[in-house]
Amino acid sequence: MEHNSKNTMLLLNSAKCYEQIGDKDKALEQLEKAVEIFPDFEEAHEMIRKLS
Repeated sequence: MEHNSKNTMLLLNSAKCYEQIGDKDKALEQLEKAVEIFPDFEEAHEMIRKLS
C-alpha cells in the first residue's frame, strides 16, 4: 500500500480485510479512495452500499 497507494485492487482488498476485523469505518475509507481513483469501480460501490 505504501508504494502503490493508487492501486484500486489493493485498496479493495484492504477494505475487505478491515471489514473482516470489524473496522467498517476504515474499510469505507479505503473504498472511498478506490472510487476517487476509478469512479466506475462497481465492486467497490457495491461494498460501500453493503457497509453503509
